[in-house]
Amino acid sequence: MGRILIFTGEGKGKTPAAVGQAVRAAGHGMNAGWISFLKCRERFNAGEYSVLEDLDIEINTT
Repeated sequence: MGRILIFTGEGKGKTPAAVGQAVRAAGHGMNAGWISFLKCRERFNAGEYSVLEDLDIEINTT
């Protein structure tokens, strides 16, 4: 079974919530992926991306 989670809205907390869900899924042996809109990876070099890469979670930015 697959699951797609979308975090939107004003304010803070969307990125940490999404990272937490991806890390949690990877920790349970599930496949996880990351798609980020508006935050270009070259402009937004955050530690979150490093953690996702270390866990072999595919990252896509648009």
